[in-house]
Amino acid sequence: MSLKNRKNFWKTVISIVPTIAILGGGLFALFEYLQAEGASRVKETLAYVDRYHKSPIHDIRMHLEKVWAQRDQELRGKLCNNYNDAKYTQYILGVVATERLESEVFALTTFFESVATCVNSKICDESSAQSFFCSDARSFFNQHYRFIAKKRVVRNDPELAGLLDRFSKTLC
Repeated sequence: MSLKNRKNFWKTVISIVPTIAILGGGLFALFEYLQAEGASRVKETLAYVDRYHKSPIHDIRMHLEKVWAQRDQELRGKLCNNYNDAKYTQYILGVVATERLESEVFALTTFFESVATCVNSKICDESSAQSFFCSDARSFFNQHYRFIAKKRVVRNDPELAGLLDRFSKTLC
């Protein structure tokens, strides 16, 4: 290789190396950013988990669990023996009214809907939210669906608890 060819070769190499370094650094920075963003989403989800296990949400959950656990055999009987949707609906509405659960049902609905909003807006991590909340959200919505449906009619609001409905059916 002649001196001129070597000189041109090294000029080319010297101009390409910084470009490769910049691209590599950019890719590394992007990778780090995406990892930090993912960690931030998980952190936000864990903040919801923390709230879920503290007062007042925890107390509401425990009270609802206690109310329905006391009626477990009766619920099973209504669901299994000569099932009648109208009677079952009346039973659920009666328990919610008798035990004065409306504010608790809506407090927990609001909590689950805020989790859904957090996931939908990509602030919270979807898979973490699914792991922590889907089973409870689905169970809660199914248990109280008849009450929520009645309130949709009474309030003339077909979207009442709509986020919870979609969260428990679509995401979960």
